[in-house]
Amino acid sequence: MKFTKVTIKKKRPKKSKINLIKLCHYCQKINESTKELQRCTHCNKSFMPLNYLMQMKEANSKKFFNELYNECKDLNDEDLIKGLYLIWES
Repeated sequence: MKFTKVTIKKKRPKKSKINLIKLCHYCQKINESTKELQRCTHCNKSFMPLNYLMQMKEANSKKFFNELYNECKDLNDEDLIKGLYLIWES
């Protein structure tokens, strides 16, 4: 009887992917991305950044408008508008 050596490879833990799911208030379609969207992917309606007023106060209006859109990993549940946004981690 022969025995063969079996090596077990350890699976690397997958990095979790965080998506922001947003319902367009204009066309009622669902948009999904890893960063806050500036426009709806279906009807091209523009979106304001989350916490726009608070960010403008903190930045003293010196931030460029495009810099106000956050990555999903930087958002918290408190930042979201209930019913329009959802953070999904997979």
